[in-house]
Amino acid sequence: MYYFPFTLDSVLSGKGNVEKAIYRHMSGLKILPVSLSLEDVSKIRLKRFEDVIDELKGFTKLILIDSAPGFGREALTAMKVCDEFLIVANPDFTSITDVKKVLKISSELGVKVLGIVLNRVRFNPFELSKREVEIETNCRVLGIIPENDIFKKSLFLRTPVVSLDPNNEISIRFKEIASKILGISYSPPLTLSFFDRIKYSLKNFVSSSLSLIKRV
Repeated sequence: MYYFPFTLDSVLSGKGNVEKAIYRHMSGLKILPVSLSLEDVSKIRLKRFEDVIDELKGFTKLILIDSAPGFGREALTAMKVCDEFLIVANPDFTSITDVKKVLKISSELGVKVLGIVLNRVRFNPFELSKREVEIETNCRVLGIIPENDIFKKSLFLRTPVVSLDPNNEISIRFKEIASKILGISYSPPLTLSFFDRIKYSLKNFVSSSLSLIKRV
């Protein structure tokens, strides 16, 4: 989805209302997008952001905010209106250092942290393992998303991975993370081949034991 006559920026600048800025994706997901225009971004009033979130509560039971990275005013504004916070990080020291800063800020704001999702994982010895990340941050890792070419295919076809190939290993990992966020049970589909199940289990084992191997 690339064309949005009304956006979150329109609402925050007083040029549109929330209902007009909500779009429904073919998957059923309701989206309130931001503008790609620098001019629109410069006109927004972040003080209205909390009011917009309150209005959105009338359209859905769960609001997922994809906040800006870093510690700018946009990210801090998003954190202040959230009940819970999910951190997405890469498995390297630079990213984990930022995670520690986010955890400190969230603690000061009184926002509950659900956990960390490790993204773009290659399962090589130069990365931090799941166990190492949890020790470094004192925060649980909810899931691991491996680097995979299916994301390039997904972007090219303009179709989310979970819709493009629902039974793909990556889709299953997303669904497992979603189930933990929602607090519901989820089991991988029986349609997975025996080989795929073995490969999936091995990757999970490697991600949890790599730190032990590196210390031998």
